Amino acid sequence: PNPMDEVPEADGTLLLNRVMKQVLQACAETIVLKGRMNARCAGAQDWALNSLRWFLQDHLPFEPTFYVQSQASDLVEEEIQWYMELFARPALKIETANSTDQSRFRLLLATLKQAGFAKLWLVIDGLEKWPSAASERVEQMLAAIFSTLALFEHSDLVFKCFLPEALKATLEITAGVERQRVETFTLGWDAARLETLVGKRLAILGADQGQGLSALCGDPAFAEWLTAHGGEKPRAWLALAKPFVEAWQQKGQALSAADWREVAQAHPPQLKLDQNGQQVWLGERPVLINSPVEFRILAYLYENHERVCSIEEIHYYCIEQLNKIPEKHDPNWVHKDVWRHALDTRLSRIRQKLEADPEHLIYLQNRHGQGYQLLHTGV
Repeated sequence: PNPMDEVPEADGTLLLNRVMKQVLQACAETIVLKGRMNARCAGAQDWALNSLRWFLQDHLPFEPTFYVQSQASDLVEEEIQWYMELFARPALKIETANSTDQSRFRLLLATLKQAGFAKLWLVIDGLEKWPSAASERVEQMLAAIFSTLALFEHSDLVFKCFLPEALKATLEITAGVERQRVETFTLGWDAARLETLVGKRLAILGADQGQGLSALCGDPAFAEWLTAHGGEKPRAWLALAKPFVEAWQQKGQALSAADWREVAQAHPPQLKLDQNGQQVWLGERPVLINSPVEFRILAYLYENHERVCSIEEIHYYCIEQLNKIPEKHDPNWVHKDVWRHALDTRLSRIRQKLEADPEHLIYLQNRHGQGYQLLHTGV
């Protein structure tokens, strides 16, 4: 579920109900598109078919027959015909005023058992981009789900949640974890395993499986670069390796030291910034910005990455912390010759922490006569 889809004032039970609505919709769509229910329900009891019809009618995003017809490319003709017959059954009023999400899940689980399914797994993934953009909303969503103990009373209903490290503290204080209804595990990948993972992907594309990462590039500095910017995340490693794999396929042999550095210049790790935690990363490599002023400068350039920022706005907005650039007659106005050197020094310090090669600048670009622009951001 995407917490950004919810209105800001929703929290607690209201937020949980909205998240569960999204979950039940995802279940309904998965049942139609992946369930092969026409074969599984051949011997199902009448009540289970009525229950399935009600559940799909109530939780699909569109009218059921329209939804099935709109997804015809993902279904075989027998499935489409089966669903048309299912939806032609008389509509029964199954839900009552006392129905809750927990009771809906109980009925759904009983119905799925009739179709031969053993358990229902609900996976929450892909939250990595939300902690910095909507940390409060994500934390509220996790607290609402994992503090609702009734959701974990069904042994056949399993929640599996993949969370970034930044959300670990939020999860650990929920009732589900404190009362041991939820178990937590730390997933870790060392560089050797991640190199093996990339090597296996290369083997699928035709490389010698015994070569591993060296099939892509034998330069030890390349493996060090991947390790530094990929961190401990398989997705990050595979995303970083993608342009190098494409270059390797075009060349037909392992990349040289000059080759991979050229590709790295063209496809650098994205710069990411979390203003709340005052953290900066190049890919998954943390960049230490100790100075509050330098962090404000970087954050301002990050927010305005789509344009060139003048030195005047950087100085007055970030260093002087004014809400506008003063006119010459304003007492806050100071000629740039007075502060320009100090600003250049701060920008130089930021650049030293971001740029691997001062001769080939990637992130902090000086547009002569205009100002500065931050490129390759993860915004």
